Amino acid sequence: MKKLILFIAFWILCCDATPLQPKTPVFGSFEIFRSLHQEPPPPEIPQGVTADAVGEYWVEQKLDHFDRKNNKTWFMRYLANNELFREGGPIFIYVGGEWEISPPWIQAGRFYDIAKEVGAFLVYTEHRYYGQSRPTEDTSVKNLKYLTVDQALADLAYFIDFLKANIPQLRKSKVILAGGSYAGTMAAWFRKEYPEKCAGAWASSAPVEAKADFFEYKEVVGQAFKQIGGEKCHLTLNEAFLGLETLVKKNDVSRIETDFRLCFPMDVTQKFDVYNFFSGLSNIMAAAVQNARPGTIKGVCDILTNPMHKDPIAALAYYVRSIYGSSCLSHSMDNDVAFYSESDWNAQANQAYRQWIYQTCNEFGWYQTSGSKKQPFGSSFPLEVYTELCERIYGKEFNKKSLLESVKDVNKNYKGVKASTKNVYYTNGELDPWMPMGILKDRSKHAPADVIPEAAHTMDLYSIALSDSPEMMMVKLRVRFLILEWLNGKSGEEEVEIFHQ
Repeated sequence: MKKLILFIAFWILCCDATPLQPKTPVFGSFEIFRSLHQEPPPPEIPQGVTADAVGEYWVEQKLDHFDRKNNKTWFMRYLANNELFREGGPIFIYVGGEWEISPPWIQAGRFYDIAKEVGAFLVYTEHRYYGQSRPTEDTSVKNLKYLTVDQALADLAYFIDFLKANIPQLRKSKVILAGGSYAGTMAAWFRKEYPEKCAGAWASSAPVEAKADFFEYKEVVGQAFKQIGGEKCHLTLNEAFLGLETLVKKNDVSRIETDFRLCFPMDVTQKFDVYNFFSGLSNIMAAAVQNARPGTIKGVCDILTNPMHKDPIAALAYYVRSIYGSSCLSHSMDNDVAFYSESDWNAQANQAYRQWIYQTCNEFGWYQTSGSKKQPFGSSFPLEVYTELCERIYGKEFNKKSLLESVKDVNKNYKGVKASTKNVYYTNGELDPWMPMGILKDRSKHAPADVIPEAAHTMDLYSIALSDSPEMMMVKLRVRFLILEWLNGKSGEEEVEIFHQ
């Protein structure tokens, strides 16, 4: 019945509001989300690697690891590659995040290269509630309560025990974890929570500090456009967003509707729709930075600063339309709420979107707001737009107060950027907007950190390449030395001293 009501509401909204043809495809916050929360682009598989070396397997997990009275179980998916394994070799676990796992990450990449050298058994674990790892019959709010980082870390702990109990050759194997983005956070936190099960962890681009109002994200995005694209590029963005805000204040939005090809007319009295519009535009620009490859940011800036555009708004509109093509741009919060409220596993929202938003509402925050004046995207997407979304999708109990309490608890439990967990290597890219929530300086001799100049999100996870900067090359070499030290029962003290000389 709920689905029927949502469908009818959505149909009425479309038919009554949109001036476009019904068959026009819609580009909304969920499409933008996909570009910001996905498995890192797979590495190129080198010649000679057996195509079918990776097998798919399942392990039975407890639904609730912390409730002895709850006997419900489910099956977690994982991928394994034993092609490199040599007797006595370690277990290398590539940790999955808010995405569906795929074989290339245990067939190539820097972690694979090191695994090949040490004869490791390689596995890639899928996070509960993502991909094909579905613990409950749907993603209703009552079922999403089992989606927490504590439960996910307990899944990893049990998984390690399971491997060692069922594969005799692995019973004495040491374990190394690696992950990028949220998965890197999990790797670091697992090492803290279960040090007896893990000899070391590589946390690439890992946001370890939970924060509700993550305004620093857009600061880094803006700085990247200025640093790589130049002052004119940064100024164009700033003038475009300020110009759009002025049009909204004057209720002169016909140009916005036309230039950005909005799916529905903009009603400036609907503040959350306005917030949604500005948030979406800023996130389209953020995706170009977070996922940047050499030349990406400069290419965007070349478009924005091209003299063919009559003004900054036209330049911005030209670029963002190039992202969504023939689609129209939806700025409707009601549309987003209807989309993210679908709890059926077959709904598009459950490819990752509904689950990840739940995690941010329930534990982490990390809402990338316009709360700083040190960024070029205006001031029209405050924290309020995100906490409102939480309440509308999951219920009134998911409000700003509960979010702030949850963020405080997470940082208390895992220590945030103050963590000094032994045998964790933290790596971040200078251009990565997630960097401010990461550990950027050595916490101790046993917890080293590096920031890679002009590098974006998780770029160090790939194999060594001739195009690597000296700093990128150093990080890729350093993680090898650290892992070898961890496997040898040391803490990397000697290696850290070498790299700091």
